[in-house]
Amino acid sequence: MNDPIVYPPNCQELAEDLSKEELIRRLKAIQSYFQQVDQFTQNKYEALSRHLASEFFLEHPSRDVRMLSACCLADLFRILAPEPPFYDHGLLKQVFSFFARELSGLREPDSAAFSKHFYLLENLAVLRTFILCLEIPDGMDVIALLFKNLLEAASERLPEKAKQLSIQLMTGILYEADNLTQEVLDLLLSHVIPPLKNQRKEAYRLAVQVIQKSANSLEKPVTDFLHSVLVEGHRSHSELAEDPNPLLFELQTIAPSLLAPVLPQLEFKLKSTDERERKEVCRLLADIFSAEPLDQKPLWLAFLGRFRDRCIDVRKLCVHSAGTIWKAQPHLRADLEAELIARATDPDEGVRVEVVLTVVNSLRRESPSEGLFRLLAERTLDRKFRVRKESLQGLCALYRASGTSAAESEPYKQIPSLLLHVYYIDSVADHALVEQLLGVHMVPWQSEADERAQALTALWRSLDRRARDAFDDLLRCKQHLREELRQWIAAPSSRGDRMALLARSLESSLRPLPHLRSLGERLTSDSALKRLFSLFLDAPTCSKRADCVRQILQKIGQPTPGNGLYWLTRQLLERASQLLVDRDAALALPSCDEPALLPRLAELEPDAFQQEALLEALLPWLDMGGAHSEAALRVLRIAAMPFERALPAVKKLALEGSKWAVRTLATLAPTELAHLLPEWESRAATKPDALGAIAAAILEQPAELEVSVRHCITDVVVQRLLGGEWPGVAPITQSSLSSPSPRCHLLLAGIKLLSAWLRSAPRPMAPLRLLLCILERGGGVADAESAPWLRLKAGVAVLKICACGHYRYPKLLTPAEFRLVAMLMADPCLEVRRRFASKLNRQMVSLRLPLPFMSAFALTGVERDRPLRNQIREMLHTNCQRRRELLRQGELTEEKRDAILPLHCFQFAIHLLAHDPALTSWTDAEAMQNSRECLWFLMEPLLQDELGFSYLKRLAESIKIRVDAEDTAFSEKIYGLCDLSLNLLLSRGAHCLLRDLPKEPLIINTMFKMHPDPNFVNSKVYLPLELTIKRKEAPVKEAEESVSDNDEQSMMLTNLDDEEVTPRREVPEKKTKKKAADEDEKTPRKAKKKPVVHDDESGSAAKESVRRSSRRKVEPQSSEEEKSSEEKESSEDEEEEKEKASPPVRRASKRRKK
Repeated sequence: MNDPIVYPPNCQELAEDLSKEELIRRLKAIQSYFQQVDQFTQNKYEALSRHLASEFFLEHPSRDVRMLSACCLADLFRILAPEPPFYDHGLLKQVFSFFARELSGLREPDSAAFSKHFYLLENLAVLRTFILCLEIPDGMDVIALLFKNLLEAASERLPEKAKQLSIQLMTGILYEADNLTQEVLDLLLSHVIPPLKNQRKEAYRLAVQVIQKSANSLEKPVTDFLHSVLVEGHRSHSELAEDPNPLLFELQTIAPSLLAPVLPQLEFKLKSTDERERKEVCRLLADIFSAEPLDQKPLWLAFLGRFRDRCIDVRKLCVHSAGTIWKAQPHLRADLEAELIARATDPDEGVRVEVVLTVVNSLRRESPSEGLFRLLAERTLDRKFRVRKESLQGLCALYRASGTSAAESEPYKQIPSLLLHVYYIDSVADHALVEQLLGVHMVPWQSEADERAQALTALWRSLDRRARDAFDDLLRCKQHLREELRQWIAAPSSRGDRMALLARSLESSLRPLPHLRSLGERLTSDSALKRLFSLFLDAPTCSKRADCVRQILQKIGQPTPGNGLYWLTRQLLERASQLLVDRDAALALPSCDEPALLPRLAELEPDAFQQEALLEALLPWLDMGGAHSEAALRVLRIAAMPFERALPAVKKLALEGSKWAVRTLATLAPTELAHLLPEWESRAATKPDALGAIAAAILEQPAELEVSVRHCITDVVVQRLLGGEWPGVAPITQSSLSSPSPRCHLLLAGIKLLSAWLRSAPRPMAPLRLLLCILERGGGVADAESAPWLRLKAGVAVLKICACGHYRYPKLLTPAEFRLVAMLMADPCLEVRRRFASKLNRQMVSLRLPLPFMSAFALTGVERDRPLRNQIREMLHTNCQRRRELLRQGELTEEKRDAILPLHCFQFAIHLLAHDPALTSWTDAEAMQNSRECLWFLMEPLLQDELGFSYLKRLAESIKIRVDAEDTAFSEKIYGLCDLSLNLLLSRGAHCLLRDLPKEPLIINTMFKMHPDPNFVNSKVYLPLELTIKRKEAPVKEAEESVSDNDEQSMMLTNLDDEEVTPRREVPEKKTKKKAADEDEKTPRKAKKKPVVHDDESGSAAKESVRRSSRRKVEPQSSEEEKSSEEKESSEDEEEEKEKASPPVRRASKRRKK
C-alpha cells in the first residue's frame, strides 16, 4: 500500500538523500508540531508513521536523527491513542525495540540530548504505550530489553523524576502483563540480590520500588518459579534457580506478601536428607527471622528443631544465628534461650564454643538472664580448655564493661568467684588464663593506683570462701615462681636442677626444657639481658615491670610463629609478673577500708607493704579495735620495720590479751614481752585474755619465758582450772554450741595455753595426758552445756600437738588415746563434728598430721547431716588426691612412701572401728551395718587408686590371719570388719581390676600382731546371718579344677545388700569333666536349704582357694531383690532427713558405759 506521505503544515519532506543537518532540521520541525498537538480524530499520518518506522530512520548512524525519529513516533502514538499508528505486528515490534534502545540514552544525564531522552521516557510512561507490546508475538523480548536498559540507566546522577517515570513505566507493564517470561523476571529479581545489589545500588533501589508497587502482579509468577525450584526441584535456565536462598531472603525483606505461599514449603527442606541443603535452608531462615517479625509458627518450630540436627555444621549455624535473632526478635528469646541451654552440653566442642560466643555477644547488649548466666558459669568448668577460655573471657569482659556496678549487681558479682574456681583445675593453661584475666579485666594493671586498689577491694568482697583460697594460692604460686626464677638467674651452675621446676609452670606445647636451656645460655652470654631480668624481679611498680618485660622481649626477638623462645619467655614473664599489687596500690589500700584483705596481701607480697607512709595510714586502725586492729597488727608484724610510733598502741592491745599484738610486739620490741608477763600472770586466774596472751608469748619466745610460764601453768591452769576430780557427763545430742559460761572461757583459755606450752618446745607429756583425760570424761564440768566446748578445744589441741615437729606420733599417743581423739568425728554435737573435721582437714592437707588420722574420716559413714557428710567426703577426696600427687613427684624412700600412701590408712580404720564401743560383737547385725557404711565411706576414694582394689583386698586378707595387739578379745570384731571389707570390694568395687602389687602391704605390729600359731588359717566367715546373701542355684558348669569350701565362702561375701539368708549347698569333690556333666543332669533345680557353716578346716589350700574365688564377678540381683533394696534405701533416706541433726548417740553412750 503506497499512500502519499502527508506532512504537518510548514514541514518539509523527509527524503533519504538529504544531508544529516537538513534531515535533523526537518525532523525537529515535525517533532515540534506533534509536541503541540493533542490528538487527531483521523489517522492521516499513517504513511508518515510507516516512513519514520523504516530502517533508514531506525538504523540511522546519527544519534540525533534516531532520537528525533523516536520522539516523533512516540508523539504519533500519543496523538492517535488509543489506536496505534499502524497495525503491523512486525513493524510494531521494531518500533518498540527502537524505543527501548533509545531509552538507554538515560545513562548519560549530562549529554545535550538527555532532554529528548527524558521527553521520550515521559511520553511512553504517561501514556503506557508499551502495553501494546503485550499483544504482539514475542513482545516480552522487547519488554526484557526495556527493563534491562531502564535498570542499567539508574544512577545517582539520574534525576529523581526520571527514576519515578521509569518505575511508572515498568509497574504499568507488570500490572497489565498476564504471563511474564523468566527473562523479564530474572532481570528484575537479579538486581535485588548480590552481586548486582552491591554493584548497582541505584538499580537495586529502583528494582525494590518496582517490586513493592507490583507485589500483587508479581505474586503468581514469583510463587510459581519458587515452587518449581524448591518443591519440584526443577532447575531451569535461570541463574536464580541455582541458589534461590538469597532471593528468598531479599524478597522477604522487600515484599513479604510474595513469600507467604512459599515459606511454609521450606519446612520440608529442613527435613531433607542432604546436609548441604539443610544447612542452606537454615542459613536462609536465620536471615529471615533476623530481619523482621514473621508470623510462621510451624516454620519457626521446625527451625528450632535444627538446633538438634545430627550434622555439626547445621547445629553451629543455628547457634551462630541465634545471636542476631535474639537482637531482632525479643518475643522469641524464650525459645532461643531453651535451645542454647540445651546446646551448651553438645558433644561437639565447636558447638559449645559457638554457644558461649553467642551468649556473650547477646549479653553485652542487655542485662543477662538467669538461665544464660548460669550457662556461662557452667561452661567455665567444661572439659575442654577452649570452651572454658571463651566462657571466662566473655564473663570477664562483661564484668569490666559493667564498671563500678559489677560489685553490686547480683549476676556480675559472681564472676570473680567463677574465674578463681577454675584455678583449682590442674592445668598450666588454666592457671595462666586466670592470672591473665585477673590482671586485664578484674584489676586492670594499666589503671591508676587508686582505681586498682578499689577494683581489688571490690573483687575481694565478691569472692566466696573457695575463691579466696584460690586467690591466695594464685599469689603464692606467683611469689614462688619469682623466687625460683631469681635463683635460676643468680646461680648458673644450678640452672639444670631448677629448670624442671620452672618447666612445670609453662605449657608443654611450648617445649619448655629446650627453650629454657637456650634462654639460660643467652643469660650467661648477655649481661644486659640478665640485668633486665633482675630489674623485672625487683621492680616496685607495675609500670616498671611492664617496661622491663617489653625490653626483654625485644632482645629475645620478633613474635613470629617459629620463634618458640619468644613465646616461652613471654609466658614465663607473664606468670611471674605481679600486676595486682605493687607499692602504689598497697599505699592506697587502707583508704578502701577492707581489713580482711590487707594481711593476706602483706603475707604474699611483703615488699609492697614495707613503706612508712603505709604504716602511718594504719595507725588509726589500731584504735578501732576488732578486725581493723588485728589487720593493722598483722601488717606491722609482716613489714617488720622499726616503727616507734606504733609501740604504745601495740603494748596496750597486748595487755588486753590480743595475740596478734603479742606477736607484733615480739617482732618490733622482743624485750617487752618479759616486762608484760607479770601483768598477765596476775590476771590469769580470772581473765581468759591473759591466758591467751601468755600462750601467744610462749610460742614467740619459748626459751626466754620458759621458767615464768611454767609457774603459771602449774599453779593456775593445772591446779586451779583443770585439776581436781571431774564426775564426767553424759553426752547431750545437740546441733549447735551454746554460748560458753565465764568459767568455760577460762577453761578453754587454759587448754589453749597447755597446747602452746607443749608446742613451743619438747616438754614432758603430763599436760597432754590432762587433755586426753578431758576427752575421756566427755569434757565434764559443772555445767553440761559447756562440755562440747571443752571436748572440741581439747581435741583440736591434741591435733596441733601431734602436728608439731617436736614429737613423733607413735611415741606420743597410744592407740587407745588416738581413738579418744578420733571419736570426736562421731561426737553427739553436730557443731563439734563440723569444727573438728575442719581442723583435722586443715592439718591433713598441709601434711602436718601423720596418716593414721585420716582413718578418723571413716566415722562419718554414719553421719546423718548430709551437708556435713558431703563436705567431709570432699575433704577425704582432697587429701587422697594431694598424697597421690606427692607420690607421683620425685623420688621418695620406702619409709616416706608408706607414710604418705593413702591406702595405708585403711588398717587404722579397721582397728578404730573394731574398738568402737558401738560395735559390741560381729554378730550384731545393726552395728555391723553401720560399720559397713563407715568402711565404704573411706574405701570409696581409696579405690580410685590404680592399685586400690588389690591393696585393700590383700590388706584385709593379711589382717584376718593376725590378732589384735592390745586385746585378743577384739580379734573377732576385726575379722568381721575384714569380711565386710572383702564383701564391699567384690560387690561395689567389682569394676576395679586385680593387679599385682609391687610389695606386700605393711602391717602395723602395734595394732595387729602375728597369731601364736604360725600355721593359722582363718577360713571362718564373721558375718551375721542378716548380712549374708541368697544366691540362686545354677547348674554346675564343667570345671577342670576343684571348688573348695572356701570358694563357696568367698561367693557368700560378694554381696551383703540382700536381707535373706544365703542357702549353703554342698560342694562336690573333684570330678572329671564327664562325671561332672553326668551328675549335672541329675542335680535338682532347687536345692535343699542348709544352715550356714562358718568353720572350715581345709588348711592352706582353702586360703589359696579364697584368693581365687574372690576374683569372680558378682552375680547380679534379681528384679525383686533390686526393688526391695531400692525401697530400703529410700526409707533410710527418709529416716536420715528426720534425724539430720542427730549424731550416732549410741557410740558415745556406750563409750560412757564402758
